[in-house]
Amino acid sequence: MKKFIYLIAILSLLQNTCFGQNQESNNTNTNQISIGVRDQIYSKILGEERSIWVHVPESSIYGLEYPVIFLLDGEFHFESVVGIMRSNAISRLIPEMIIVAIPNTDRYRDLSTSHFGDDSNTSGGADNFTKFIESELIPYIDNNYPTISHRTLIGHSLGGLVVANAFVKYPHLFNNYLAIDPSLGWDNQKLLNEGRQQIKNGNYKSKAIYVAIANTINNGQVADMSFEKALQDTTTATLHLRSIHEFAELTKNNEQLVSEWKYYPDETHKTVPIVAEHHALKFLFSWYEFKDWDKFYTPEPKLTGEQLVELIVSHFNNISEKLGHTYLPEEYEINRLAYMYLGQNDFERAFPFFELNIKNFPESANAYDSMGDYYNSVSDTANAIKYFSMSLELGGVNGTEEKLEKLKPQK
Repeated sequence: MKKFIYLIAILSLLQNTCFGQNQESNNTNTNQISIGVRDQIYSKILGEERSIWVHVPESSIYGLEYPVIFLLDGEFHFESVVGIMRSNAISRLIPEMIIVAIPNTDRYRDLSTSHFGDDSNTSGGADNFTKFIESELIPYIDNNYPTISHRTLIGHSLGGLVVANAFVKYPHLFNNYLAIDPSLGWDNQKLLNEGRQQIKNGNYKSKAIYVAIANTINNGQVADMSFEKALQDTTTATLHLRSIHEFAELTKNNEQLVSEWKYYPDETHKTVPIVAEHHALKFLFSWYEFKDWDKFYTPEPKLTGEQLVELIVSHFNNISEKLGHTYLPEEYEINRLAYMYLGQNDFERAFPFFELNIKNFPESANAYDSMGDYYNSVSDTANAIKYFSMSLELGGVNGTEEKLEKLKPQK
C-alpha cells in the first residue's frame, strides 16, 4: 500500500505536465506524458465558463466507449483517481473509464446544499450546480467523448455532501455514488434530516453507494475516544462523524441498494480520499472481475471447451447488463486461450475459443487466420485454406499469405 500511495503522490506532482492544452493538441509533444485534456464549457445555469479536465483511455483509438466518472473538487483529485482507475483496470478489476474532473470556481457556493450563515456568503448552490451537471455537462460529455450511459459521482468533504445530495434528490442521475467523509453535519444536518425517508425507502434499483468515514474524532478537541464511544457522544466535536455514520447506516437498510461503508481509523479527513477511492472503485465494480480462471489452468481441466467458453460469455453478458452496453471478451485474450490449448494438442478445447472470436469479431482478419491455424494443426487442409483465404479477403495478417501458399496444390 505504501508503494501504491507513493505512485499516486508522484502522479499528483506531475499536474503541470500531464495535460494537453486541448483535445486537438493532445500528445503533439512526444516528450510529454499526458493523462488528460483541459476542456471548457460555458454554463448558462451558472452564468460562467467552467473548466473541465478529462481523461480518456488510450484504447479509445479502437472505437471503444466507456462508463464515466464525474469527479468533484477536480483540481485536487484528478491525478489520483486517474492513477487508481488505470491500475485497477490494468488488473481487470474494474472497467476502463472516462474521468471528468470539475475544478472549482466558487467552491463554497457550488458544494454546499443550503444557505448557512449571514447573507453575505454564497453558500447553498449545490442544487443549481447539480442542475448544471445534469442539463449541460453530461450532454456535453456525451456529445464530445466516447461515453456510455453508466455514470459514477465521486466527492470528498463538501464534495461528498453534494454526492449525498444527488443521491437523495437526483437518484436517476448516477449509477454509483462515492461519498468520502462527506460534510453531512452542514447546516445542523439539514440534508440528513430531510432525506431520511428517501434514503431508507427510495427506489435505488441497480444503484450502488460507498461511504468512507475518516478518523475525525479527536481533532484536538476530544482525547482518547473510541469510534464506538464517538457514536454515542452528543457534542459538536463528533457531529461530523456521527452524521456520516447515520447516513451510511440508512443506506444499508435500503434493500434495493448495493451499499457499503468503511471507517478508516488511521486516516484523517485530508488523507482518506486516496485509500477510499481505491477500495470504493473495487466495491462499486465488484462484479467486473472474472474469478474463474482456476478452471482454465488446471493440469486436467474438468470442463469442456464449450463449458469454459460459456463461463466467459456469461460473465460478459452480466457486465453488459450492469453497464447497459454490450461488452465482449477481448479478442486477444480469447486468442491467447485458444492457442494455449492448441499448443497442448487439446484440439477439442481449443476450437470453441477460435469459434467465439469469429462470432464476436466477424470483420477481424486475425480471427480467421487463427482458425486457419487450428484447421492446419488438425490436418484439415480444405478448411485451413478456406479460413486463410477469408483472412486475406479482410486484409490478412503477417504471415497469412505465406501459410496459404504452402497449403495450395502446387501446379
